[in-house]
Amino acid sequence: MKKEIDIAKDNGFKQTDLDDLFAVNSVKSGKVSDFDKIMNKYYNIVLRKMMQYYNGNESKAEDCTAKVMVIVYENISKWSAEKGKFRNWVYKIAHTTFVDEYRKSKLDDTVSLDALFTNNKGESFGNQVASEDLNLEEKLELKSDIKDLKTAISSLKETDRQIIEMRYFYGMCFKDISKELNINLSTCRVSAIRILGKLKKKLS
Repeated sequence: MKKEIDIAKDNGFKQTDLDDLFAVNSVKSGKVSDFDKIMNKYYNIVLRKMMQYYNGNESKAEDCTAKVMVIVYENISKWSAEKGKFRNWVYKIAHTTFVDEYRKSKLDDTVSLDALFTNNKGESFGNQVASEDLNLEEKLELKSDIKDLKTAISSLKETDRQIIEMRYFYGMCFKDISKELNINLSTCRVSAIRILGKLKKKLS
């Protein structure tokens, strides 16, 4: 850790950057709850940027922000002080994620739950459903994929299932979900990230 702190200081890290370093290393060491600190610090920053990208469309911005935080969470072990400041790493992920989502959706639709889960060919369930060229075997495989998704969601704890259904099936914003379920807004957002991570693992 001391070596990484020295590297950080050599790279011009300020105290806020060092705070990120400590939080990341804490998560890496197994204290997953410290990811809350990262979420609380960066969620709104990324959301504001996404609001600009999506011309103020809160639903699209929140969906893309959630996906960014999932990617950060899943890849946090890959970041180190040698790669530069953590915030720059997060911003790069945010930009890359938006560009990817833009190419997929052309901004015609909000990022749906289907878009968050893909099969081993990299195809989203939603895109496959829209295809008229699927043969019988492919259609049966698709039905199995969707069944697995529904099974995975139904196996969640009640509150977790409600968060996912309200957000991705009914299109509610996190602010409204937190009020409906009487939970803290930040907790609602963090929970959604973790739940999506669990679902992706179950479906992989």
